[in-house]
Amino acid sequence: MKRYSRTAPVEQRALEQWTQRNLKDRYDEALKEPVPDELLALLRQFPSH
Repeated sequence: MKRYSRTAPVEQRALEQWTQRNLKDRYDEALKEPVPDELLALLRQFPSH
């Protein structure tokens, strides 16, 4: 990974990889859950473009 034309330190790359992996693990399960009917009803109130 490069930032401002320089390669990021190994520690920073490792932390970013760890963060991405853990966020994915935590939120992938939630993304599989169905959207509540109340939220779908609210979304349907918005005009489509």
